[in-house]
Amino acid sequence: MSTALRGILFAARPSLRSVLIRHPNPTAKMLGPMVSRARISTSIVRLQGNPTQPLDKFPPMDWTTNSSTDTPVPSIPPSHHSKLPPRLGSTAGRSIGVRGGDVAGAFMQLRRVCNENQIARDANAQRFYERPGVKKKRLRRERFRRRFKESFKRMVSTVLEMKRQGI
Repeated sequence: MSTALRGILFAARPSLRSVLIRHPNPTAKMLGPMVSRARISTSIVRLQGNPTQPLDKFPPMDWTTNSSTDTPVPSIPPSHHSKLPPRLGSTAGRSIGVRGGDVAGAFMQLRRVCNENQIARDANAQRFYERPGVKKKRLRRERFRRRFKESFKRMVSTVLEMKRQGI
């Protein structure tokens, strides 16, 4: 998270008195359309600020101007993605909707997605426990093979280019 965004979130922290007395969500009310569909996480603000300072000691902020540049806060239009919560379950990325009764096309698309995400490889790798040292060796071996393959392809393309030029 950038320092500027962290500062905005830190400044967006209202005092607990304003939360209890005023609007149920005073931060969203003060920021208006900028955060109409977003949630401000108070735990992030507290962790990034001084964790020993009580939350009700923050003074209320003047939201009409931006004190650092004296320009109004830009309005961020809500996106259509913010309406639905993200799918984070075990089937995320592994399920395809069937459209128009085309089951065969849905299976082909599912097979393509599973191949791209290497689902079968991950499932096979997770069948047994792998010690950290063995995992490190395997990752090193895979990295070497990947890099060797790329350098070999580069060398073959260089040779073919030289052959095409008659060198």
